[in-house]
Amino acid sequence: MAMEAIKLALKKRDASLKAKKLRAQSLVPGVIYGHGTENKNVAVDYNSFHKAFKAAGESTLLDLEIEGDGTVKALVKDWQVDPLSNRYIHVDFYQVNLKEKLKTEIALNFVGESPAVKEQGGSLVKTLDSVLVECLPTDLVGHIDVDVSVLKSFDDMIAVKDLAVPPGIEILENADEVIAKIEAPMTEDELKALENAAPIDVTAVKTEAEVKAAEEAKKAAEEAAAKE
Repeated sequence: MAMEAIKLALKKRDASLKAKKLRAQSLVPGVIYGHGTENKNVAVDYNSFHKAFKAAGESTLLDLEIEGDGTVKALVKDWQVDPLSNRYIHVDFYQVNLKEKLKTEIALNFVGESPAVKEQGGSLVKTLDSVLVECLPTDLVGHIDVDVSVLKSFDDMIAVKDLAVPPGIEILENADEVIAKIEAPMTEDELKALENAAPIDVTAVKTEAEVKAAEEAKKAAEEAAAKE
């Protein structure tokens, strides 16, 4: 069942206004774009966006209420985060056409408990955390559940073709691609071999630049010797 759209109020933004000034006012600068639509520069309250994005992710429709310009349906398409403060500094919204299919990622939500982990000491290995899909915007869901309780032995695995996909959604990944499997615990012999493994001599490891410099020096020496 598709999730209900989340509302988010946006202000129109003068493109000439510096982003730094907006951020000082706890606003995140952004842009709305889409097929056949004109780009719109906007700004959104930081806390409101943080809350909405946490709930919506990348696969839930947002009702963007643009100041003085009505409401449009959109997805969070891209965003930028300051590496030091870890705060959002820019966001891209993709305005959708409810009658046109789109391609996007839907997160995988791992549920349940594997008997091979609980009873045999295995480790759950997840090889995908989302899948690429195509569907109408109204058929989007916030996530697709993956029930790992079916992994009862070390030979069991869950592939893309095993997913319970909601109606209207087509998964574009390879059907045989593995999503989750169980890794057997290491044997005593393997643990012993790991403990006895010789440590790596990091002083003997050369960087690519050092190898290249040595090769160039060798070539120069050979050329010089040839001229003598």
